[in-house]
Amino acid sequence: MNTTDGLQSVRGAYRHCPACGAADLTVGSIGQLLCRTCSFELFLNPAVAVGALILDEEDQLLLVRRDRDPRKGKLGVPGGFADPGENAEEALAREVMEEIGLQVTYLEYLCSFPNRYDYRDICYPVMDLFFTARVNSPRSAQALDEVEDVLFLPPDQIQDDEIAFATLVNALRCFRQTQGAERRDR
Repeated sequence: MNTTDGLQSVRGAYRHCPACGAADLTVGSIGQLLCRTCSFELFLNPAVAVGALILDEEDQLLLVRRDRDPRKGKLGVPGGFADPGENAEEALAREVMEEIGLQVTYLEYLCSFPNRYDYRDICYPVMDLFFTARVNSPRSAQALDEVEDVLFLPPDQIQDDEIAFATLVNALRCFRQTQGAERRDR
């Protein structure tokens, strides 16, 4: 994926300088918007999104079927965007509670990937952070906010074409490698 794809779309949404209002913007050397009138620089940094890979007692992965676009009906994991003032761990715990009604009892960083999020004809750059997480009684998960259904599948039987986002496909590969290494170490 070209990491500037999202920036191009977001840049296009700005016609005027947010500081002085001049219609005199150009793109700087590292992708920032520069106002030639007042020298204001606007850095278009990625939004942070989080996802939780949760296993049940039988080592099946908790998946959610998305109830909203983008990619409504495809499979994902509980997660979403971090709110202002939250760290990644707080965002993950909040999203898990909102989407499946469970409290995170443990989490550990797994991997991250750049992504893009298309919303209302604007493509936003995103950094997806994935964590392995534990919850009490994963099988009591409910389909709540933005979730059509909750299901459990063995990680090695999840089909890539059923997954909503390419970054989750990559995270699942990392997860499977980690799980394989843990089994070999036992």
